[in-house]
Amino acid sequence: IGKYLQVSIESKHIRSDYGTATVVTATEPIKADGITVSNKYEVDISTISTNAQTELKQGFWTFDAYIPADTQANYTPLDGTEVSTKYSANVKNWTTKDDKSWAYGTGDRNGFLDYSGIYHTGRGGRIRYSAIGENFGDMEVNLKLAPGKTACQGFGSNYQYMDIMIKFDNETLTGYGLRIYRKSGSSCEFVLMEHKNGLSKEICTPVESTAYLTECSVRIWTENGKLNATVESSSPEAVKKAEAANLVAKVELSATIAGNTYGDFCLINTGTVGANTTYIGAISMEWKNKA
Repeated sequence: IGKYLQVSIESKHIRSDYGTATVVTATEPIKADGITVSNKYEVDISTISTNAQTELKQGFWTFDAYIPADTQANYTPLDGTEVSTKYSANVKNWTTKDDKSWAYGTGDRNGFLDYSGIYHTGRGGRIRYSAIGENFGDMEVNLKLAPGKTACQGFGSNYQYMDIMIKFDNETLTGYGLRIYRKSGSSCEFVLMEHKNGLSKEICTPVESTAYLTECSVRIWTENGKLNATVESSSPEAVKKAEAANLVAKVELSATIAGNTYGDFCLINTGTVGANTTYIGAISMEWKNKA
């Protein structure tokens, strides 16, 4: 409000330098009339730049790569009770890319055939959205996912995982979320997590399910002092495989949390890429008690 909107356009061909910039400035400053603040954000995946971004800034996306502490040997979990081997013992040490770790496209095979979305191109691909504001109450995130794997196992090897964080602080890596990880050849396990300064711990009993199958719908939200999550697939195969393996086809999780005033979103995929990746087709966020 009170600022002038300005657009600069520079033409360029693949075999040319940039042309002379054309700059257009609005004739009047932006007025307060008619401007409303929305607590909902429906993300248009196709318009997001997946180039490497490192700066955290409110209202902006950050695309980079990160190696979580619990994928490394001799990791001590957040509760400090024992050295965790659940994830780190089964994941060989790996390095991240310094450049682009995400891309947008339409899948050409397996679970993401003809499915459009963003997908990680390097292990530890991380997406962060820094919410606009300082104090946030309850929050909800919804995602649509298309895993490449067609047997509900989701990832290339056991204990590779995807973390989806809400009520999160992107600077200190503190908050809550849902973890989806591979444990067997025909299912994934789903568990709620607490994160603090890059460390983490499980805060509910993991549930084994066949729900991680295209198209997979994930809902994570906080309400009345609890972190909740549901995960289910639109594919009839998820139900068939669940019945055959005596597993649940729909995941429902809940855990009591202390709460915080954070409102950021974060997603990280520690799995291998190519046919093992997951396409993200939609993301929506809602801040229900934004101060």
